[in-house]
Amino acid sequence: MKTKHLLQCYRGLWLFLCFFLSLQSVVNPLQCSQFNACCVDDLILVVPEDKQPQAVISPIVKKSTDITVTIKNQVDVPMLTIIGDNLVLKDSIDYETPGDKVLEVKFLCSSTSSPEESLDFYFQITNVNDNPPKFPNTVMDVEIGELFPIGPWITVSANDADGDPIAYSLNPKSSGADYFILKNVNNAEISLNKALDYEEVKNLQLILQAEDQGNPPLKETATVTINIRVLDIDNKPPSFQPCKFPSKNICVNAVYSGDVTIKKPETGPLTLTPGPLYALDGDKVLNEPIVYEIIDGDQNNHFKIDATSGNITLVNVIDTLDPVVLTVMASQQNDKYKYTTTTVTIKVLEVNHNKPTFATQLYTGIVMLNSEVDSIVVEKGTKPLIVQAEDADFPAFFNPSITYEIKPSDKFKITRDGFIFTKVVLSNPGELIKLKIIALDETSKETAECDLEVQVSNADGSYPTVDPSLVYGVKDMVALGVPLAILLLIALIVIAILLRKISKGKMEWKRIRKLSVAKRNAFGGSSNSTKPNGLQFVNEGYLEDDKPSGLEKGILKSSWTPTTNEASITALAAALEPKLEASVPTKASEKSKPQNNNSEDNEGDGDKEVKSILTKERKSDEGYKAVWFREDIDPEAKEERVIETGDDDDAEEMEEDKPGRNRGVSFAPEDDNDEQSYQL
Repeated sequence: MKTKHLLQCYRGLWLFLCFFLSLQSVVNPLQCSQFNACCVDDLILVVPEDKQPQAVISPIVKKSTDITVTIKNQVDVPMLTIIGDNLVLKDSIDYETPGDKVLEVKFLCSSTSSPEESLDFYFQITNVNDNPPKFPNTVMDVEIGELFPIGPWITVSANDADGDPIAYSLNPKSSGADYFILKNVNNAEISLNKALDYEEVKNLQLILQAEDQGNPPLKETATVTINIRVLDIDNKPPSFQPCKFPSKNICVNAVYSGDVTIKKPETGPLTLTPGPLYALDGDKVLNEPIVYEIIDGDQNNHFKIDATSGNITLVNVIDTLDPVVLTVMASQQNDKYKYTTTTVTIKVLEVNHNKPTFATQLYTGIVMLNSEVDSIVVEKGTKPLIVQAEDADFPAFFNPSITYEIKPSDKFKITRDGFIFTKVVLSNPGELIKLKIIALDETSKETAECDLEVQVSNADGSYPTVDPSLVYGVKDMVALGVPLAILLLIALIVIAILLRKISKGKMEWKRIRKLSVAKRNAFGGSSNSTKPNGLQFVNEGYLEDDKPSGLEKGILKSSWTPTTNEASITALAAALEPKLEASVPTKASEKSKPQNNNSEDNEGDGDKEVKSILTKERKSDEGYKAVWFREDIDPEAKEERVIETGDDDDAEEMEEDKPGRNRGVSFAPEDDNDEQSYQL
């Protein structure tokens, strides 16, 4: 066993000696010619990766000039070649290229005068810092929940092909720099440094930079943009709306109030202030459904709440004036432990029969010129002006629930007691300020209004005797004159229309008279007429007392064509005969009767027989109405009247206007030879 170990030691020493001798021969060119036919500068040729092609790696030393040197293993070292007596770099080399970084090179030295010799040495490629750091991606999209705990989050590392150390940093101008930090400069681990809130921030961005720390360091840097989306987590309870935010993370629930009338049922949901009762999920993106419940304050079961809408209704009337305070809970439908509560105060009101009213619709007050702010408005004198509404539902007509509002409110303000104060300094002498005061019954919501006029004093402390508002100027005159002119124009148009209608009516009557005159020849007949007979009916009831002789002058003529035979005339007279029982004496007929016969006529009315007005005899009775034939009375009398159709209309109108003209109707036959005439 010992012998074996000794042999191994001897063998090792021998190898070391051989290696040392070969090393000496390579290092020392002088010995190279003694031991080798050819040699290079060193046993291990170190070449940096940035060595340019065609660069000389080492000269080749030959023992004699006839020695030829070749690369025996050219396939293993394709980047090397021999040009002349130099070992030259044929192609570029890269340390980062996978493969061996130390390559064995075998030279073959041949000569015609000596045997071939082999020279083995090594070619080593060394690394140079020529690659900057690089991130796998230039943009990253990531998500993080709003409840992620503070601490390590993700690691985003860059790669350096040269293997040099890298320094990392976050751009301080990026939006997420306040929420995230790096563990250290040489570590790409990003940690959450500040708690997230989805309602406060929904998106963030980080810009991570990587710098090369090689020797020498490169100036080039790598960057990656990290887009962060914050996820909403169901972590907040509901909140009653509208809620106030004293801070961004806390919602103060709204408090509601309403009213009902004592012993009076209500239909429909109660009206609440500041608005309908409803709640929203605190996590607005999730917006989980909310359910409602009355958990306290309704011991007598007067109210009911809709679990889905939150509407409160009165189910049983209230018989006491004590207010009811309800506690309402709103919770998430999927998680009862996420809830919130609020109060609803219900006032019970007395029955309201009367609305507020003011004692007068116009109040007047005065204020001194340039009075300081908060000066009180007074009546004539020094008594403060009080504007109060009355309510007949209360003793002494005083309703404590009435509040007042003054419009416009830029110069004056009114208190709950009805006192009026100035809000600014009034510097316009003699100014008359007109205001409107509104009284509101806060329980019944009924209102009343009145007017207020405040007079500002003059510079000397006096007050105008004439209301400046009553002094009219040019603008007032124009405003009044334009409507009056329009009304006058309308009146003139109406008058013109009426006058036109009246004129048109007169023309129609003139046309009728002309037609009547044209056909009236039948009454008088012409001198050539062969029918001297004529028929005339006279109605003495139309005769005037003072001028009975004007019968023939007051006839209103009309066109009518009667038959000429006696039977037709008799029938016409019978049709015109009035019945005594149905006759009503006219005023004119009563005047024609003698006054001394009134009593006899009244006594004999019942026994007098009916007399026909169609007769051929003249009666001596006054007031007796009769129709006679002219030829029976005076056969020789023959009245001829010829009226030309072209007579002047004005003469005819003058004849009609004569006082003695009697009223009547005449019918003239169309045939000029027919001389019969009928007159009523």
